[in-house]
Amino acid sequence: SSGINAEYGIGDNVQLYPCEVPHRSSTDHVFKMNSEGYIINQKSSYCINVLGYRSTQPDTNLNMWTCQFNMNTDQKWEVQWSKFDDCAFRLKNKDTHMCIDAPGESVYQHGTNLIQYPCEDRATSDVYFEKIRVFKAGSRLNIS
Repeated sequence: SSGINAEYGIGDNVQLYPCEVPHRSSTDHVFKMNSEGYIINQKSSYCINVLGYRSTQPDTNLNMWTCQFNMNTDQKWEVQWSKFDDCAFRLKNKDTHMCIDAPGESVYQHGTNLIQYPCEDRATSDVYFEKIRVFKAGSRLNIS
């Protein structure tokens, strides 16, 4: 199974990597969403950020950046439940109105950069995640 990796530095791409289970305090694979919608890495305390200030371009990389609390920012996300599956949801950016995705609809390789992509309202969309883990062609994004 795969999870996301945030490395440790500011500006690092958010990428798919093997999950570290059980989650240790030293892992960089655990993120938490606060009540405002910031997705914060437990190790670095950086937030998932859209590369380029408030870019509305599809296929724009997601990276880790200093959290911009109390600002008009593209770092705020919302959970949207699927209309097609009671257990599936997607993460939609509150500013750009795009969803977290991995490029293409094929099997994702470890090290694949996550991007923002237009949210799709179809049952077969690969931007939908299941429950607490993201499943995309065998890959997972832990958001616990």
